Amino acid sequence: METVMEQFQRRPKIIQDQLRGYAIAMMLTAAALSVNEFVIGMIVSNILGAAAFTTVAASLPVYGICSSAAAFFGVGGSLICGQALGRMDRKTARQIFSADVYIALTTGILAMVLAILFMPQLSSLLASGDVENTARLERYLRYLLPGAPLVMLMTVLSKFLTQSGSPSLAARLLILANAVSVIGTYVLLKFCGFGVEGAALAINLGYVTAVAVFISLLLRGQLSLSFVRTGWTEFSRLRHGVPAGLSAGSMFFWFMLQVYCMNRLAYEGAGQTGMALHGVCLGVNSILSVILYGIVDAMMPMLAVMSGTKDSRAQGFILKRCYGLAFVCVGGCALLLGLFPDVVFAVYGMSDPSLLVPGRTALRVYLTGFCGTAMIVCFQLHLAFLKHNVFANFASFLKSAAIVLPLGSILVPVYGLNGLWISYMISGVAALCIVMAYTGWLAHKSKGELATVFLLPRPKTCEMLDFTVDCRITKEIAALSAAVIEQTKTFGLNEKAREYIGLAVEEMGLLLQQMNEGKSHALDVLIYREKQGTRVVFRDLGTPLNVMEQEHLDRPLSGVRMLRMIASSVSYERVLLMNQHTFCLNSDK
Repeated sequence: METVMEQFQRRPKIIQDQLRGYAIAMMLTAAALSVNEFVIGMIVSNILGAAAFTTVAASLPVYGICSSAAAFFGVGGSLICGQALGRMDRKTARQIFSADVYIALTTGILAMVLAILFMPQLSSLLASGDVENTARLERYLRYLLPGAPLVMLMTVLSKFLTQSGSPSLAARLLILANAVSVIGTYVLLKFCGFGVEGAALAINLGYVTAVAVFISLLLRGQLSLSFVRTGWTEFSRLRHGVPAGLSAGSMFFWFMLQVYCMNRLAYEGAGQTGMALHGVCLGVNSILSVILYGIVDAMMPMLAVMSGTKDSRAQGFILKRCYGLAFVCVGGCALLLGLFPDVVFAVYGMSDPSLLVPGRTALRVYLTGFCGTAMIVCFQLHLAFLKHNVFANFASFLKSAAIVLPLGSILVPVYGLNGLWISYMISGVAALCIVMAYTGWLAHKSKGELATVFLLPRPKTCEMLDFTVDCRITKEIAALSAAVIEQTKTFGLNEKAREYIGLAVEEMGLLLQQMNEGKSHALDVLIYREKQGTRVVFRDLGTPLNVMEQEHLDRPLSGVRMLRMIASSVSYERVLLMNQHTFCLNSDK
């Protein structure tokens, strides 16, 4: 016969629904960010030709530097912000947001000024010394660099919007920016007679539009984010986000170095033809990265909030689903693209047999290496989140530079372009094996428990109780209330306190039943035994509901009101698209 604990065993419905919503929004966001690498490159290639396309490909390290800085500030700062939200500390979260954006914008402006001052040298370096390409690249960068701080700023803001529970808004703003960029590129190149500089001008126009919309929403009070006064304390708190920020930033930094060096090796192997083929591979890379970064960007903010609430079971579920999605989706797409490579070249308007024959080999071998790289990115950011930052950054260096560049410099003079693609494949597979071996070693050290395989603390049943109830069924709500009263005996609470908690569970369940009449609606109840007492958390998805403010409710919640009376602190937060009510009780209550 099913026990009470089994009947109300915690189900991952709420986390699963959150993860689905976040992953879709993040994939759309990543798709918007990848437009600069793929769609704009495709337009330039079709209208201006393969030679002009090499200019866009050669400029990618500049975009990589912006992405690296944005990832450092955005990922690092937003994770600290998310942990504050998980602790229900909105004031600290707002201060961290403000400090992080101030630093990011100042850094972006300084970097832009330096790049403009050394424009000729930078252009020659990126163009591998090719005179024709250097001239085009200098024109392109003169229009692109003034808008680089805005590109970085909008990327950072999107991370914070995601963390604060507005992933769809972040996606819409970035889609708007890149839609304007794409349309503007086509119009300026096709109808206005611009060269490659038209694409750079269109990119800036797109991000100016997105930032203007963000400011408009902020001034109208339609965002949960807000700028507040900050002092040294808030800036110093950002150091806690350095491990994850460095890992995310180093990922783009080493990728930027890899792109630059592979461009040079491709030019050495086959001139501008080689650089064009590498540009196509990078375009495919950006398509698959849409999926990968969408999943990773959904995983990280959810992990941050769940770590703030000390919900290790939710963290384990998030990790298993995200790793599985990354493996299936990226692998499946890579297989399809590898089977039909001619479709990819047709999109770029490349039908010359001199490009198609080596291009098919390039694409297929490159995709194999990327599949290995995809899993490394998941491991890398997760390890950095858990403060294994030294190895996480080493993994980034390993997959992007330590293997592919020295190996490529040996193979390209002998085997031409094929040597370059093979070195990239070897780097991805070899680096993945090393990262998995390191993770397995950590799991072995922690006794190999399922939860610790994912390098997370394993929940102790004596210190945590968690239940899920379907609020549609009144009898189940009453049964859960009785079960909570019985199970909390192990927490050392007196009978009155346990009855108040049980009554609060019943009241919360009935309220949600009333608000979602006839519909299935899950309520998670988490009860933690901690040194300072007991913490009770109610969590549900749905419309914003703060039972701490009872004047808007149709009936008074007597159980919740009594629980508030005995609680040492109470809080409500709308975080990750869910309502979260937290009650802390002293141990002697």
